[in-house]
Amino acid sequence: MRIIYITRTYALDENPSNCSGFRNYTVSLLRKRYEVVVVTPNYGETETIRKSEMVAVPYTFRRHDMWLERIGLYDDYLQRWTDATYKVLENEIRPDDLIMAVSGGEMACIMLASRLKDKCGCKVIVNFHDPVDATNIKGKQTAIKIHVPRDQKLGKYLKSANGIITCNEMYRDILIHRYRETLPCIHYSIHPCIHNVYRGFRGEPEIINRKNKHEIVHIVYAGTMSPTQGAERFIDLFGDRRDIELIFVGNCSDAVKEVARTNNNIKTVAALPHNKYIEYIKDTADVGLVALNGEEYGVCVPSKLFELINLEIPIFGILPDGDAKTMINNGYGYACEGNDKAEANRLLDKLLTDEEYDSIRDKMRADKNDWQMDKLFEKVYRIIDEVVDANNQ
Repeated sequence: MRIIYITRTYALDENPSNCSGFRNYTVSLLRKRYEVVVVTPNYGETETIRKSEMVAVPYTFRRHDMWLERIGLYDDYLQRWTDATYKVLENEIRPDDLIMAVSGGEMACIMLASRLKDKCGCKVIVNFHDPVDATNIKGKQTAIKIHVPRDQKLGKYLKSANGIITCNEMYRDILIHRYRETLPCIHYSIHPCIHNVYRGFRGEPEIINRKNKHEIVHIVYAGTMSPTQGAERFIDLFGDRRDIELIFVGNCSDAVKEVARTNNNIKTVAALPHNKYIEYIKDTADVGLVALNGEEYGVCVPSKLFELINLEIPIFGILPDGDAKTMINNGYGYACEGNDKAEANRLLDKLLTDEEYDSIRDKMRADKNDWQMDKLFEKVYRIIDEVVDANNQ
């Protein structure tokens, strides 16, 4: 059996971003047990790369691709890539192959998997790292506001799935509730076909030599700073405090840069490669910040949460109700919605007391092995084997 791993983000060279690095690490774990062929776009190029372990089909983004998706003429902005890749693979996928289609918001990989299954009769597992954009979560559309709804289209393609993996318990439950009567793998299965597996952190658990907090406490936000995160809200909550230094690492908005020019307690640092980012926050951060903006993002768990646990850095979050908020408040720090400035500052003060701060770090040290991606991935192996075994009976 081969696994055909279809993903929008994969590093073809030695310089992965955080997102593609996560996909590359996932593939390395799969290759410990199975033969794996990665299928991915070859962005901005004209040649198809064909190797025994990878097929990269050219795709150059055009703005109208996104607009055709938004008005519903394309099912996904990567549809041109999906069509081209189908032509490359339609006669190469075998019935005993298993396709793992990854979604980080796009639907193209699921679309391609569905078409290939219809043609070849192989098995399909859909792996959600984030909900599909423009689907309904708690009454709101995720990620893209000017967009036709895609719940029905997603259900159409999920009908091909033999198994589904999520990275969030809340999202798993939403999918089960929404598609219980329409997805064969739910409606007719004796065993559950939707499973949740948290991402965890990559690599080995860190051995941390603990240091005391800085005299001026360093509170660090690192990562994406789009409206989905709303990282600027930390300035509104904590920007006038003089007992902390608020540090933003990444592609900061102009608004953050402008405030940093006039407020000595707010710093900005350029985006760092993942390994440099880990070293930076390990050496610099007394508290790690996590943010998501909007109750619909309760179905997301930022991967940095697990990295902070591994590094034993207490966490403060501005988060909607959901898995991430629950995890943090279960002994890894404090998370709130961030609407009440007085409450947020009270919680931060409580986190920074020596007794509470040390208690959080002790719990992180005790728990971190359980959040290692390699260990969590044992469940993924079992899911794959169950799908294969069920279809061989």
